[in-house]
Amino acid sequence: MCPAVQSPSSRASGFTLVELMVSIVVALVVMAGALRVFIGMRESFRLEDALSRLQENGRYAAEAVAFDARMAGFSGCVGTTFTNLVAVNNLLDPAGANYEPAFYDVTRPLTGFEYTGTDIGDTYTSTGTDPTGVSRGNWSDDTGTQLPARLQNLVVPGTDVLIVKRAGPRQNVTSSTVVNQSGDTISLSGAGEWSLTNPRIMLVADCGGGDLFQNVSADATTLSRGSGGTPGNRSGSQWSHSYPPGAEVYLYSVAVYYVGLGAGNEPALFQLSFPTGGLGSNQELVEGVENFQVLYGEDSGDDGVAENYVTADNVTNWERVVSVKVALLMRTPQDSRTDLDADTYQLLGTTVDPVDERRVRRALTWTVAVRNRTRLAGAPAGAP
Repeated sequence: MCPAVQSPSSRASGFTLVELMVSIVVALVVMAGALRVFIGMRESFRLEDALSRLQENGRYAAEAVAFDARMAGFSGCVGTTFTNLVAVNNLLDPAGANYEPAFYDVTRPLTGFEYTGTDIGDTYTSTGTDPTGVSRGNWSDDTGTQLPARLQNLVVPGTDVLIVKRAGPRQNVTSSTVVNQSGDTISLSGAGEWSLTNPRIMLVADCGGGDLFQNVSADATTLSRGSGGTPGNRSGSQWSHSYPPGAEVYLYSVAVYYVGLGAGNEPALFQLSFPTGGLGSNQELVEGVENFQVLYGEDSGDDGVAENYVTADNVTNWERVVSVKVALLMRTPQDSRTDLDADTYQLLGTTVDPVDERRVRRALTWTVAVRNRTRLAGAPAGAP
């Protein structure tokens, strides 16, 4: 008998092995393409997000430093600098651990320290950001003085330090009675407008001069330059002159800006302040600041314009510094690129070569005019 012939409708249907293999290959190609697009978009988002954070941090850091720098030397009616002031607090104790003239020298309201090898034209190659064990002698000012002991093991090597001193805020608090030259206390009017955390570093001033002192009184309506506090007031001294009612009373601000190690051992911009003297209060301001360079603009023509910008150790006359240039090297806190960053960066004439990492970096530079120096440029001596 002949075998039965199946009709076409009874045959098994489906794909052949070749067809299946071709389909799988096509699907894999499409999936690989989609995955590549997804990875690219994700990396692009990470990069854009990192750049946004970097730029935001940079703007905040710039404003924080600029606000203080432009107000350097403010002392109310006294004039453009603290030159006319007589500091009566006992800060000159060379044998004491709290002797830091760079922090309290009222004749230099704007000053700083330069790291060796980071001058204009130099190339600084970073080997890391750990400040531990770095010699204070690697930093110096124009007098050859090394970095203050308070900053030892805090400042990242290869970075500069900026110190700004000024009066403020006043908050409308004035003397209510005559302050005798030989007296020790100042009675206040408007004392309810502020809260004093003693012992505060303070300034009393009028258009004839001013005095810097440490208030040791716990009375909210009376200031005293008696004994106590750190560094404390000089014993047996007098005010520079008697003050009439209405003499201005200010809190005295010292701000030290430097790059240190912050959370997670990441470099960050710090502010060290001394509202109550002593060792001061340290605050991390902005993360991701890897390097900090400062130049000081000296006015040689009495026109309020800086003709020459130099490092802190090359300033010839701090009274002629009318502006500062500040540069920050910012970096992202995490790896944000696929390749190593082997670039160098220009910071105010200094070539900085950071450690090669997969970080995104940007250099930010700006100039700040010191208002209390430029507003009276060209005025005769003693002019208001």
